[in-house]
Amino acid sequence: MAAKDHHSGRRLSRPSADFLAKAAFVLSALLLAFGYGVVTMEYKIFPHAILARAQQAKEALTKVEPKDHPPHYIRDLQAGDTRRIMKPAPVGDDSDLILMTGGFFYHTDACPTVGCMAWIMRRDGTVLHRWSADPAVLFNARDFKGYTGETVMENIFVQGVDLDREGNLIVIFEARNIYPDHVGIAKFAPNGRLLWRRIDQSHHWPTVGPDGRIYAPSSRIVPKGPLIDGLPHPPVCRGDRIDQQGVRVLSPEGKVLHEFWLEDVVRQSGLLAVGYYVRNDCDPFHVNGIELVDEAAAAKLRTSAVPDAKPGDMFVSLRASSTVLLMDSDSGRIKHIIHGPMVEQHSPALLPDGDMIIFDNVGAGLGPDQRSRLLKIAFAPERYEQAFPRPGGDDPHLFSLREGQVNVSADGKRALISETEGGRLFEVDLASGALLWSYREANDLSAYLTRVGSADQGKHRVALLHTQGAAYVSSANFSRMFGRAP
Repeated sequence: MAAKDHHSGRRLSRPSADFLAKAAFVLSALLLAFGYGVVTMEYKIFPHAILARAQQAKEALTKVEPKDHPPHYIRDLQAGDTRRIMKPAPVGDDSDLILMTGGFFYHTDACPTVGCMAWIMRRDGTVLHRWSADPAVLFNARDFKGYTGETVMENIFVQGVDLDREGNLIVIFEARNIYPDHVGIAKFAPNGRLLWRRIDQSHHWPTVGPDGRIYAPSSRIVPKGPLIDGLPHPPVCRGDRIDQQGVRVLSPEGKVLHEFWLEDVVRQSGLLAVGYYVRNDCDPFHVNGIELVDEAAAAKLRTSAVPDAKPGDMFVSLRASSTVLLMDSDSGRIKHIIHGPMVEQHSPALLPDGDMIIFDNVGAGLGPDQRSRLLKIAFAPERYEQAFPRPGGDDPHLFSLREGQVNVSADGKRALISETEGGRLFEVDLASGALLWSYREANDLSAYLTRVGSADQGKHRVALLHTQGAAYVSSANFSRMFGRAP
């Protein structure tokens, strides 16, 4: 007796031979396509490259920032809320001046047309010196041959700066909505005149040595190979390009003296373990800070783990592996690896006694209560302690996931902490953990909105932008560099 459909009472018809043949064909085609897809990804045959680039393009589209605000935008502030000084310095405190990293369309009240790339100010916000340049004059379409995306000048931004002894400003530029997002480096005279520039994929913050040499994190985009760093496992990067990172050393005139690529120096130093620490095989090292070893640090290192440490060696921070390398600045050889409790750290800075502090982005708290901290790394022997916030001190709930910078006063008693993605800057007492002064990067967006022809042009939108970095400049050095008292 035929089976019945209990919902309708109709007989169910048996599948015909023709239907079964078609179903078997479709199923076989699907299985064949699936199998070919597996083989494509495993053995990198056609159309693997097309699929990989499509995946990269899809991921890039999710990161595109809208044009209705400039790079380094965090959020709009209340209309008219242009306050920058959030905690005033103690009355009469004129200890050092502050060099601020800015950018195009930053601080347009001091640099009205295109903003200040950097400025030196007192703690009350008074600007004493500034550098300004138009990105449309600094860059042109030829500079971005080989780049993809929206290669318009308004997508370029200032990532980091440093001063040399003569008051020249070294600036590193990066970009949003452009691939690769690393642009290059330039040097400006105290009067703002461009001395030289290089489109070389420098990134993050430059470091100027006492002899005027410039040390810059650097990048090169290379095809993905079968293995990474000579290790026996293949990269898991889904794209077909890898961002290979290194350190470039330039003369004061901008000539290349050394280039150290991490893939090479890790292998040559016999320290392949660094490759096993990585979290992202598309960006296996991610250099994000360089500090030069001084005599105090070299002496401490020589008494502990690094008998051949010397002044001029480089501490190089690698975000991808949460490590800091000690590298020889002449050969690039890795002498020591610091792999402590820090997580995705940035910006190593030496204290006068030879120990180090570093911006530890995620190491202070995981889970829902994510926090950043200043971590002190002591040598001889190597040990770690939280320098800020401290028990009993101020706690501003410091947190910046992907960026952050720190600089130390000459006497080692104070530090400037740039909570980059929070738009705040703190000056702290390292002994007590007391918060001495705080600043936020509040900016009127009018000049930017006019430049890009926004529907909001003419409106005085005020926004919080990134604090990309800050450093101490003594009054004596200011007078020597700029020929006038601050």
